[in-house]
Amino acid sequence: MVTLSPGNYTPIVSGVGGATGVAIVEVFELDTMARLENIATRGFVGTGDNVMIGGFIVSGNKPKLVVMRARGPSLAAFGVDPVLADPFLRLTRLPGEPLDSNDNHATHPWASLIPSRVSATDPNEAVLMLSLEPGGYTALLYGADGGTGIAIVEVFEIQDSEVDIDSDGQMNDVDTDDDGYGIPDDFDSFPNDLTRAGDPDADGIDSVQDTDDDGDGTPATEDPEPFNSEVSGNGNNGVCVFDQSNWDECNFE
Repeated sequence: MVTLSPGNYTPIVSGVGGATGVAIVEVFELDTMARLENIATRGFVGTGDNVMIGGFIVSGNKPKLVVMRARGPSLAAFGVDPVLADPFLRLTRLPGEPLDSNDNHATHPWASLIPSRVSATDPNEAVLMLSLEPGGYTALLYGADGGTGIAIVEVFEIQDSEVDIDSDGQMNDVDTDDDGYGIPDDFDSFPNDLTRAGDPDADGIDSVQDTDDDGDGTPATEDPEPFNSEVSGNGNNGVCVFDQSNWDECNFE
């Protein structure tokens, strides 16, 4: 256990007496006044059970916007040899639920939104950007073509001031509707997720897919007040019926 000043650090794991084998190195943040900006692991990526595995935990009580980057070819500029020529990156949520994957970073749906400081520099390198809920995650890195070589997998926490998720010209730190769904961030459980909208009853299912938005056991299609704990009155006999076109008409209490 050590107290670290702000800066960059590298733990190195090696076998005593030159021994080799699979090992894990872990970093835990104990001081709540400081934050880890990113974590990274470099190593030799093999095949089968010898792919690279990087685990991390998202803490807190709300989703965080995270970028994961897998680099191989760009490491050659630093004298690394042999490099993994075509990294493929896959993210799963414990205990193994697949979330996203990427081969070449330009093909990722959010490629143009990724901050330049964490974007990939080689067309064959992989990048993911997701809004992740608190919990444990595992990044798997292997060769897209079955290749092997040295690579690095990195995880960055992205600040609201760095990204404009809905491309409306307002960075997330000043935008009150980050994902552009028309739902104010204060009422959207997934404010930085372009694939999911608000979750008023906090059951983990967004309003586009939830059949019981207020969690009272009555299907939304049969509930005279499907959002009665959050909203009131929009000209529909005092009931605010949600869709993306009329959210702004609802009066939040």
